[in-house]
Amino acid sequence: MSCQLCLSGALAIRIRSTKQDSNHERVSAFDRGGIERVLNGTVNGKPVYKYQIPCNRCGGAEKWRHTGWTCFKCGGSRLGPVRTANLYTAERLQKLNEAAQKRQAKAASAALAKAAAIAAERDARRAAFLIDNADLLKKLRSIPGEFWDKLYTDMIERATPPSKRQVEIIEAEVARMAIRAGSQFVGRTGERIVLTVKTEKVIDITPAEQRYGFGPRYMFLARDAAGNRIVYRGNGDFPGEGESATLKATVAEHAEYRGERRLSCSARGSLIPRGAKARVPN
Repeated sequence: MSCQLCLSGALAIRIRSTKQDSNHERVSAFDRGGIERVLNGTVNGKPVYKYQIPCNRCGGAEKWRHTGWTCFKCGGSRLGPVRTANLYTAERLQKLNEAAQKRQAKAASAALAKAAAIAAERDARRAAFLIDNADLLKKLRSIPGEFWDKLYTDMIERATPPSKRQVEIIEAEVARMAIRAGSQFVGRTGERIVLTVKTEKVIDITPAEQRYGFGPRYMFLARDAAGNRIVYRGNGDFPGEGESATLKATVAEHAEYRGERRLSCSARGSLIPRGAKARVPN
């Protein structure tokens, strides 16, 4: 073993060499990963380690040799392109690694500072949001249901001013809750009573198997003058959506739905005045 000093431009590399024959000798240094390599060439005056990789199509196995065909990429040689890796002395490699570690530490510190600043700004924005929208959030929190729970969570997480539409649907639902809370059972089961109602919504509940031949069936959601929920299911005379009428009805049952007390009635042929047909969807 002997030591020589190989100069390449401004870079001095101390290398170890072994003579392979009388006319050629190979030298070694380290690649960027710290693996000792044999210096076997230069690129732009810099020492490099040249190595050949297998064909990246046949994997160097020439998988087509038993089929009579040849890999078109390597032509059957099983060899891929020649790659190069820069080489460094141990001292130079250590300096490069130390510089890389400093850059990584600086980048990590900057990332932590940026994340802390973003978190502080987010917390301040959320605190201001909670103060500015305390009344709306209190109303939203009072509304039961998975949809409203998710809306509350999303609004807290985003901490952005609520849209006009969000305010409208929350206020509308709170108003509906107040109406539902005030709804009472009307009459007694089986009793024939007179009601003045206004229909809020008409829903087609015709079963698929009865859609042809038996006529449609609808659910009418209405309220009386006191705000009590009145429900009628059928296809008889009943005021259409947005319409009001006075009718005679038989109390079919009392039930609760989502905390609201409601009366289900039978009003077949009992609309007063007679002759007004329910306006239903086409």
